[in-house]
Amino acid sequence: MNEQAKSYDGTIQNSIKTWVALDNQYKKLYSQISLLREEKNNIEEQIFNYYDSKNANYPLINISDGKLSLTQMKQYNMLSFKFLEDCFKEFFTDYENCKSIENELIEFIKSKRTFKTNNLIKRTYKIS
Repeated sequence: MNEQAKSYDGTIQNSIKTWVALDNQYKKLYSQISLLREEKNNIEEQIFNYYDSKNANYPLINISDGKLSLTQMKQYNMLSFKFLEDCFKEFFTDYENCKSIENELIEFIKSKRTFKTNNLIKRTYKIS
């Protein structure tokens, strides 16, 4: 093996070791973040339950570095092909050949989707 190939192999090995170390650190931090998010969501639910049980308006709360605003926000579900198909079935019930129209619409929508290709290293773990 020539010197350039040996150098390249060493560089890629170091890159892989670094990637694995970063992935381990990421996994640990992500686990901590998940626990914090769960605790935060539980406390958030308690706060909303408190004001809901009193039939009170949600207040604007002053805190040391700003304000907390308790609000409700609509969050729509993702549009899935199953959802679209069900909607089309309901919408086109009075039309002849409705099954054909539903399928054509779904296929048309699928064909119009754009996508982006990303590179990804996927890690699998040994089962102990």
